[in-house]
Amino acid sequence: MMMVGATTVQIGTAVLWKGPKVIQEINDGIASFMQRKGYSRPEDFVGIALKHLTTTEDLAKHPPVVAQIDLDKCISC
Repeated sequence: MMMVGATTVQIGTAVLWKGPKVIQEINDGIASFMQRKGYSRPEDFVGIALKHLTTTEDLAKHPPVVAQIDLDKCISC
């Protein structure tokens, strides 16, 4: 949600299901993501995906895409 512009994200249900420890897990996950991607602060990626959003009308102008399975790489997950 942050990558499409959210500056706050609700986590209440996660806390109810997993307890307060989930807050640290979420913080650690965001920190890990930022490190892997080279971001130094959340503001560096908030809204970054907006340029890739489009409308269903624009998508309909393109030929359909169908998933292809490489059976040599398939692990039957």
